[in-house]
Amino acid sequence: MRTSRTPSAEAGFTLLELLVVLTVLALASSLLVYRYAGAGNDFARGVAAVRERLETARAEAMRRGRPRRVTAEELAAAAPGLRIGGAPEAAVTFLPDGTSSGGAFLLVSEARSARLEIDWLTGRTMSGEP
Repeated sequence: MRTSRTPSAEAGFTLLELLVVLTVLALASSLLVYRYAGAGNDFARGVAAVRERLETARAEAMRRGRPRRVTAEELAAAAPGLRIGGAPEAAVTFLPDGTSSGGAFLLVSEARSARLEIDWLTGRTMSGEP
């Protein structure tokens, strides 16, 4: 009576097969991360461009000593990939003393959105979730 079994050729996976599968999974996951990270970076760049436009307008009003009005259309031109929520005539005015009329803009992309608020007292731009 024989108690030991001889291993068959189809008993399991070889180390080489497991390594190939793990390599394919790693490549697929890295491509997904790269794809979705790129979309987030485009959104972040667009928000940064809008913030920069607002801060530049505030500095310009203070330097020239005249009010500077920034419209939603002007902000949309600064970040072509984003939609600026709200009415098309929405605007904020920066005054020579650094204050502003105050206001908020909703920035929307396909997957994300952010709200930029302009403080009336300081004229500073603050961002947050909508």
